[in-house]
Amino acid sequence: MANAQPERILSYQLEAIHNYLNGAEEVGLKFFTIIHGKGTGVLKAETLHILKGRENVNFTTEANDGGAIEVWLK
Repeated sequence: MANAQPERILSYQLEAIHNYLNGAEEVGLKFFTIIHGKGTGVLKAETLHILKGRENVNFTTEANDGGAIEVWLK
């Protein structure tokens, strides 16, 4: 991915988030942290958008000085 276009990298990262959330729900995980980094904020915004669209997400909050999101599932 080092030489990939930014759109391809973002697509890969978002797919990984979806896969992780599906796996977390499948095994009954109730709390975890998604580290998205600080960067330009694109990945953070997209991650929050994904989390807001999932019915099983109970609560989210910023962590690590804005570089991560703590997630609680129902």
